[in-house]
Amino acid sequence: MTSKRFIQIFLAIIFALIVVGAIFAIVARGAPSAQATPYPPNYPPAKQTFEASIQQTRTAASNRPQPPPGPTPVPITPTSAPIVRQPSGGGFIVADFVSPFPAMSHVITNMWYEENASQRSIVYAGGLRDEPGVTTAASQGVVIVQVETLDHEPLPGGGTFSTPTKVGVVTIVNARGERLMLQSINGTIFYFDVPTRQFVSSP
Repeated sequence: MTSKRFIQIFLAIIFALIVVGAIFAIVARGAPSAQATPYPPNYPPAKQTFEASIQQTRTAASNRPQPPPGPTPVPITPTSAPIVRQPSGGGFIVADFVSPFPAMSHVITNMWYEENASQRSIVYAGGLRDEPGVTTAASQGVVIVQVETLDHEPLPGGGTFSTPTKVGVVTIVNARGERLMLQSINGTIFYFDVPTRQFVSSP
């Protein structure tokens, strides 16, 4: 073999090696690197699967879009429901309240009240049990008047006033000024004048 032929073969080999090296470098640079596992390679297969699922869950959670920042919600503090008052005459009729009288002896249906600068007058309507503790029947209608300061201190001037006839429990249905209109369970109408503490014949 001549020296010229040897040089040609040598250059061809060098060129081939350069080409192979370049191809290998391109392939190595473009291939994705192996993701590091979050567990040692000697883990058993079952534990490897478990650890891989945890890693996938964490990755998905980190890639999840977060909501935009907004105002901090204001906590809602529960409050007691207000007493429903119906304006009537010079005061208000109230139906939803706790009766201050024992249920064994009294039936209270509703109440009416008015206030001025110094005191409050409350009129409870209902009836008295015929035989307290024995029967629930209440044939005698009554109104019970209480007077108190605006700070709920009792004042004189109250009392229990029976309807002129025994026709059952009564309920306040209307008022004109300080004169109350009451209706018994059988439909009988009574009028009670709060200032004089008397039942009267007309409104």
